[in-house]
Amino acid sequence: MGPESEEIGQELVDDECKYDIDLVLKALDGKPAFTKAGIRYVSEQVRGHRDFEGTLKIPDTNFETRELKLTMWKHPDRLHLHYSSLQALSERASPEDRIFPIGVVSRTSYPTHSCTVESATLQDWEAFWESCTSKKRLVEYIREKASHMPLVNRIHLAACTIRDVFLQEQASPQHQSQRTITILAQDPAYCSDCKATLQNRLNIDVVEDPDGFLEVDANSFVMSIAPDVCVRQIVVDLTHAYGGPAGMLCNTIEDDGMWLNGQTLKIGRVTPYTTDPSSPSVMAYKERCFGAVLNDEGEVEEKQKTTDIANKKIIVTITIDSKAYDLGFNCYQQMALMRWRVPIFPKPIGAEPIPREDCGHSPCYYVAWRAAWEESPFRKALEAVLVDNRPKLASIKRVLCIGLGCLNSQRNYTQHMAASFIGAHIAKARGDQPLDRIAQDPAYCFKCLPDLIGLKYRTLNSPALLDGIEATDFVITINPGIPVRQIVADVTKDVGGPAGMLCDRIYDPGLYFTQLTDPSSINIHEYAQRCSTKKSLRDDVDENGGLFGDLCFYLK
Repeated sequence: MGPESEEIGQELVDDECKYDIDLVLKALDGKPAFTKAGIRYVSEQVRGHRDFEGTLKIPDTNFETRELKLTMWKHPDRLHLHYSSLQALSERASPEDRIFPIGVVSRTSYPTHSCTVESATLQDWEAFWESCTSKKRLVEYIREKASHMPLVNRIHLAACTIRDVFLQEQASPQHQSQRTITILAQDPAYCSDCKATLQNRLNIDVVEDPDGFLEVDANSFVMSIAPDVCVRQIVVDLTHAYGGPAGMLCNTIEDDGMWLNGQTLKIGRVTPYTTDPSSPSVMAYKERCFGAVLNDEGEVEEKQKTTDIANKKIIVTITIDSKAYDLGFNCYQQMALMRWRVPIFPKPIGAEPIPREDCGHSPCYYVAWRAAWEESPFRKALEAVLVDNRPKLASIKRVLCIGLGCLNSQRNYTQHMAASFIGAHIAKARGDQPLDRIAQDPAYCFKCLPDLIGLKYRTLNSPALLDGIEATDFVITINPGIPVRQIVADVTKDVGGPAGMLCDRIYDPGLYFTQLTDPSSINIHEYAQRCSTKKSLRDDVDENGGLFGDLCFYLK
């Protein structure tokens, strides 16, 4: 944590925070934030502190100390070390607080109960691990690379499988029977039963915080998966002089963690960064390593090319075991937040583009859903808009439904009914001229296809549809899983946008961070402002957002 104020435990009250990682890096001046000397110094004080009054001395990165008054929460049980990542340090209001990565917090000691697991259950879990693809690929990869790695003598927070492979692959003939590798596990969440199981069943030594960190050196292999402290930053800093540990099995290191730098965001209960974020030093360690991506499917990485928003070619890593690829899309807000300026990238989906399994919907519900649609106020309001704008509808050549979802819920089915209703009115306005009606969503199953044909829509299971949107198209998209509105506005910017849209209402340019999957943008907002027809359409909203939500009908 590092000291947040002169009193440990004081809460932040500001509404906003500017994350200035550059100032933290400047204060560090190339030195690691976490050192064994610093961790050991604070740990010795904490272990010698029997009460919750008085002061503690906290060292900065220059090992200069500062006294902090202990102001503890009610009913504290014990003091604990707290580790602040670069991102957490960048929240500090005072620049001098930005170089105290190791701090102290109080909390009720945990765990408070036993987590006893039956022996038969443990056997089932062990059998599952022995048979799963992930284990096979992990063993194959370590065997391939072990001879090129520093000699591993400790595995921290690690697995027995990794130990066994290193013993086999890094043993010299004369010392093969004598060589051992110690596995150390550190987590304050371990209860007494956990510790006994680890020691007696898996031969893993459990150590207290921070002893596991203090044992890390150039010959350590560290395993840490989604921890609640910044393990990757700590481990890389502690082995800074050696260029990092011998190896790590951890969450994929995607970037240098600097995407947050300069951002001003509201302070909430959930931080915009993870508890184990990356950093420039972590990214530099990754660049020095050979590595592979391993997930629950047990794959090895493959690299493919895409382009960023400046049309510069870059390489992205994807999995090679997937049976198919889809296109992934980043909205403007996500690119700004991640500082990864790639709007379109290949995304493995591990299944056929159109699911072959039954999506689980039953046509017997359609009768009730159709009846509800026919009597709905939303249908009547939509019909009024279509009738009032019939002359404009005649110029529309295609109706495109994007991301309306599988027909296995009343919400999705009713939205498709509305799309069919719009298509019928446009066809009537066009008279004898043809009208193409296309629906695209990878969620459609084989039972959806004949139903869509009944609604007079054909399916096009290709993201190429997004690239081919024209000025004479009418686009229907309601709360999709990708930024359809941004894509549509960008693709048709040179022609002033599509002929019309039925979509979530466009309120503003979207110049703020949002977790919506289909946020606004400057281009789509300008398109909405240019439209001559803008009719708000809302249904009765319940806790699930209703069948349509807050929509708007746009026509140029």
